Amino acid sequence: MQPGAHLWKCRGPSGGRTAGIGQAQVDVLLQGVSADDAHLYAVTARFDGSGAPGPVQLTSQGPSPDGQHFSGTVSLPLGTLIQVDVDVDGPHRRTLRESISLPDGAGTIGTVSADALVDGDGDGTADRLDVTMGVDVAEAGEFHLSVDLAASDGTIVASAPASATLAPGAGALVASVDLAELRKAGYDGPYEVRNAVLTHGSEMDAVADRRTSLGSTGPADLDSLPIARLGLGDPVPQGVDEDGDGAFDLLEFTLTGWIPTAGDYYIEASLVGPAGERVETTSQIANLAAGRQALTLAFPSWVVQDHGTGQYTLTDLGITNIADVSNTALAPVATVEISADEWTRRCDIDTLTRHIGTGIDGGALVDDFECVVGTSLRDANDE
Repeated sequence: MQPGAHLWKCRGPSGGRTAGIGQAQVDVLLQGVSADDAHLYAVTARFDGSGAPGPVQLTSQGPSPDGQHFSGTVSLPLGTLIQVDVDVDGPHRRTLRESISLPDGAGTIGTVSADALVDGDGDGTADRLDVTMGVDVAEAGEFHLSVDLAASDGTIVASAPASATLAPGAGALVASVDLAELRKAGYDGPYEVRNAVLTHGSEMDAVADRRTSLGSTGPADLDSLPIARLGLGDPVPQGVDEDGDGAFDLLEFTLTGWIPTAGDYYIEASLVGPAGERVETTSQIANLAAGRQALTLAFPSWVVQDHGTGQYTLTDLGITNIADVSNTALAPVATVEISADEWTRRCDIDTLTRHIGTGIDGGALVDDFECVVGTSLRDANDE
């Protein structure tokens, strides 16, 4: 294994708090370093931030399954974000960086107490999921809670903040998650509420508490819910060999569209070539049913042949409801690496004339061209 270093843990163990100071532990794993070579390394942790201490030399704790474990304990101010830089000096040098903040106990995080689908804009269709979480604070003030929502397989599907001015004692904070974000992630509920951090102070930079899991929301079948707003998912690129000759004829991008009402929609997008120039634009009008719909945009192979091997970027992909042009949505940018050798060649005019002449002389329509001109040649050939 190539020797390396990994900032394994940077944490504040429970207890050990006096007069606004807590004990933090820094653990570093030197990967690929044998027990015989551990003495060749010096590992030092440096701290930066208000009230941060001076450098601390970490000591060897012996081997771990993947290398040598170095550790050290340091006193840090509670509630303050401290940057930790670890310097590994020896036959192989590394610098590692992380941040740590020990909770100051100004508040504690409870669990999920309720969740509800909410119609935020009053149009009769739910557009967000509100999750209510209990907290308990020691004194009045503004508090901020950040959480992640995870699907049943552990995938983080959304992150959400919650803020409120709270009186001392038990209170609640409500995090709102856009249903469009959950639909795009592709996971139904229930969602586990994870990675909670409660902060306070004038700049919300003092950490009061952390909690790994707060419980789960109720079930949510997103496809069964009416769609409140027009939306587009992430475009997925692929080359398409239409005639089975082993060369790609079309560059397709497929994506999901969430359509609130049935009707005609205008869809357009641009393709940017390897040199950063706009090489092609496509547009279409599609009659779409309401609900979750699969959408496809395609560019002909001659675009690739004209502009060569490299990275192509789909950009400015938007959809507009023709009946209500204010109802629009944009898709994220998508990129794809393309080798021009894998794509159908484009004919010059002499080659095209020669092929057509051969076909006429032979008394039959030529149907084995190895190149295309735009898309009209393929259409004529198919007929």
